[in-house]
Amino acid sequence: LKMLNDEDVTLALAEYLSLEYTRLDDVDKIDMNLARILPESIAKRFCLVTIGQTDDNVIVAMADPLNVIAIDTITLRIKRQIKVVISSPQQIHQAIERIYHGSDVEEQCLRDLVELEVGSEESQKDLLAEKDISSEEAATKAPVIRFVDLLLSQAVKSRASDIHIEPQEHSMTIRMRIDGVLRDTVPPARRMQAAVVARVKILSEMDIAERRLPQDGRFKIKTSGRDIDVRVSVIPTIYGEKVVMRILDASAVNHDISKLGL
Repeated sequence: LKMLNDEDVTLALAEYLSLEYTRLDDVDKIDMNLARILPESIAKRFCLVTIGQTDDNVIVAMADPLNVIAIDTITLRIKRQIKVVISSPQQIHQAIERIYHGSDVEEQCLRDLVELEVGSEESQKDLLAEKDISSEEAATKAPVIRFVDLLLSQAVKSRASDIHIEPQEHSMTIRMRIDGVLRDTVPPARRMQAAVVARVKILSEMDIAERRLPQDGRFKIKTSGRDIDVRVSVIPTIYGEKVVMRILDASAVNHDISKLGL
């Protein structure tokens, strides 16, 4: 007997229900900004992703197009009519990973920037010369400014609630809290680490020279047409300063009771 795989079953179901079958292996077919309108928790719960839109509808790929609760939930969430297409559970799960945690434009740019800086480090014959450059001076250099800008843009697009920059003995980790879970992202090159912290302190109008006491600050950015408020806490640790940035997106909060569907 021939065993049917996920795709065979999905194709048969699409034909039976007279629904369009869509493959999701080409990431260019997915509108990433639109896809992230839905929280990852909802996408995983109902095994679906929003992939595009027409003039009248938002296109949603579902593994179970007969799930009325899922359709009602996302219609209420995005406040538009939806057009359901069908895709295999495996492809939807892979798409969810690419949408919420994949190497999108910002993450790929971060990786490219870090690789460039690491290559520059390795080409330096005298690393002691680098130590003469203060973190404050380095924080005003283009690579560091670019790194912090990309990090913030990636956090907003991923709908992260906060960013944690944590120094280690010989490295640094950067994590974003997405849907309540801290996830690792691209760390800076070694020589950029102190400068990245200094850059955040400059944006927050903190005292750059103060490294022994906790500090709090805030700043605003505009990305993807949205005004974002960033609240910052810096705490000294044994290996350096730990930074926590809280991302507050005013546009993500809807205070209109009439639109809650009650």
